[in-house]
Amino acid sequence: MSKFVSVDTEKCKGCWLCIDSCPSNLFKVTAKKNSKGFSVIEMIDEKFCIGTDCVKCLDICPDNAFIAPTEKPDKISSTFYWLGKKLSQNVLDRKNLR
Repeated sequence: MSKFVSVDTEKCKGCWLCIDSCPSNLFKVTAKKNSKGFSVIEMIDEKFCIGTDCVKCLDICPDNAFIAPTEKPDKISSTFYWLGKKLSQNVLDRKNLR
């Protein structure tokens, strides 16, 4: 049983749609290749996955490379992480406007 989304790297074809769809920015491209020769993605830190409250990566993946969580994650830590990322991005955006 898992509280977080996980990636089946053998199914991943490196389209990276999940990277753009994840509101928590939890995916990154790796230099790793699967047996089919595709560069695959991995989660940066799964414990901050919003899990069952999101699953945008599952919805957008054309290759069904994600495994759905079966339990709810710790909502407090994942929500604070997401809010922190958004706040950090807002601060950086404001600095770039100066």
